[in-house]
Amino acid sequence: MTALYYINLDRAPERRTFMEAQFADIGVQAQRFRALDARAAGPTGEGGYVPGSGWRYGLTKAEIACFESHRAVWRRVLEQGLSSAVIMEDDVVLSGATGPVIESLASAAPEYDLVKLDYSPKPSYFDAVRMMNGVAVRQILQPITSAGAYIVSGKGAKKLMKASRRYSDPADDFITMPRRMWRMYQVFPAVCIQVCLQMMQIEGKQAPAVSRSTVQPPDPDSPAQCRDKGPLWFRVRREFYTGCRKLYWLGARASLSRRGGFIGVVPCVEGLSARGGTDIDTDQAQ
Repeated sequence: MTALYYINLDRAPERRTFMEAQFADIGVQAQRFRALDARAAGPTGEGGYVPGSGWRYGLTKAEIACFESHRAVWRRVLEQGLSSAVIMEDDVVLSGATGPVIESLASAAPEYDLVKLDYSPKPSYFDAVRMMNGVAVRQILQPITSAGAYIVSGKGAKKLMKASRRYSDPADDFITMPRRMWRMYQVFPAVCIQVCLQMMQIEGKQAPAVSRSTVQPPDPDSPAQCRDKGPLWFRVRREFYTGCRKLYWLGARASLSRRGGFIGVVPCVEGLSARGGTDIDTDQAQ
């Protein structure tokens, strides 16, 4: 059994309308999942966030709320005993291929833990193409940006819940973080794209490196101003491992190329970047 959930804030009704119109247009049934709001008083979520427990040291309230919203959906998948579930944020532009791809991947749930459906602006490393019930996918070999749309199997949701008992990475980095026994893939080409990234494509601009905060100006919770980068030893260690990873890929590029791998930005299905429907508030992120 498969379900589709889209995460939406109560204070973003225009985004709900935007997503539901698209679901109706492509003939897909979806359920709204109430997002945790970073503006709300009190604890953001259950408390899995522990500064310094991940690749990054600290997160903003907005990033924690976003992560805990995704985490709440993973929990729902387990509670409902679903074989798989599609999880989307509420600023995703869908292509006509989205529905058929979701249907095909739902039947292939035993083959993966997670499959990313959306475009990512960050160049990354992917393994050779393989087919999952007629859908072309590539294994993700390095964390990539965007948790806008993905399908997770029941076993994958269980692994994510266990791994997120302690976290300090944004949701998009976390779900594509290479880890032992984690089978993650990217649909090639991507069948949907977040609005802000689509607009950047259309305007010919470079995509933003981070999501915008949910707190309106003055913006004390913006990632640029408030994300704690941690003590010196943490930053030095991170730079060391970053350097080691770059050296590894310098040596591994040739091998990856020989076996049919891909290095670069995920392509989109034809016509997706030119699709309309971007008239929503792109400042009001999850």
